[in-house]
Amino acid sequence: MDPTELQAKATIAAALIMAHAVEIPALPKSGVPHVGDQASTRLRQLTDYVYEAITARRA
Repeated sequence: MDPTELQAKATIAAALIMAHAVEIPALPKSGVPHVGDQASTRLRQLTDYVYEAITARRA
């Protein structure tokens, strides 16, 4: 992932959280990852969906 894509996805994720489209994912405690955390999975899915919709090339 290049820096531009990373910045765009971070901005999209922040906008989704601020718009209350998703709940705020829990932060892992002392390096223990939250595997299967539904909030973070939903945030990632929506972020990727919006990013793809914005950057999709039209034929």
